Amino acid sequence: MFYRVATTALWPLAGPWLNARACGGKEETARLGERFGRYARLRPEGLVVWLHGASVGESGVALQLIEALAARHPDLSFVLSTGTRTSANLVARRAPPRTTHIYAPLDRARAVRGFFAHWRPDLGIFVESELWPNLILQAEKTSIPLALVNARMSPASLQRWASWSAAGKRLLRPFAYVSAADMRTGKALSHLRGGDVPVLGNLKLAAPAPHIDASARAALGAALGGRQLWLAASTHPGEDAIILAAHERLRAEFPDALLIIAPRHPERGGAIAALAGDAPRRSQGAPIEDASVYVADTMGELGLFYDLAPV
Repeated sequence: MFYRVATTALWPLAGPWLNARACGGKEETARLGERFGRYARLRPEGLVVWLHGASVGESGVALQLIEALAARHPDLSFVLSTGTRTSANLVARRAPPRTTHIYAPLDRARAVRGFFAHWRPDLGIFVESELWPNLILQAEKTSIPLALVNARMSPASLQRWASWSAAGKRLLRPFAYVSAADMRTGKALSHLRGGDVPVLGNLKLAAPAPHIDASARAALGAALGGRQLWLAASTHPGEDAIILAAHERLRAEFPDALLIIAPRHPERGGAIAALAGDAPRRSQGAPIEDASVYVADTMGELGLFYDLAPV
């Protein structure tokens, strides 16, 4: 009840907050209506499976599930809701047929009702730990069966769930099926649910190796020559400075060493390049030449850099 009252009270701030995020490149202005439960695209005919995940990693798991379900049931359609532009870009490139990406509605009752009224999913699948109370409880209210797969929570999150066990039990009650990615999460969720939660392993580790564009790999390999290099992948704010400092120490022994930084959110590429002394950026097509740092601020190429870098 407190959560619902709080989200209702804060609702007038939602528009300005989303507009500010859009100005910062974190939201798509043309699709802000989706955050409020308003959609331009029509619901597919027939049975619709809705999958929900936070960002890129969860989207990868969701896309694996979509491919597996579609192979067994080719008549199904899928709606995949996520919360970030990077995940939207990933889904746009990799989504199988009959798959629609949308931005997840804000977890306020009106937006959530708009989502369910428009898409009317026949099944909902939550990936990992993106659990929004209004979204879950409205699904229960509209009799939509739910599953939670690859559940994975940090020790801090599990401690909060233990402290708020009544709320945790209430949130988990609508899920007809729950599976965990690790023993720690499985044990905690088993306690909250009052029954065994199967631990199936992390589905992210079952994903196929990332796609590598052979021509891009050959071109970048030629540009690197025989230089020694290492990769810092999926970095977050605050980590880049630490990595750059380590690279400076490394260059004392290997003066020609190259560091490739692939930020978790490519829109940070400009800030990282500035931090690294105007380092070349892949998104701008800048050549590496004799630079000591290269910013890989593109989407869908991480497999290429993993393949090139020995560390």
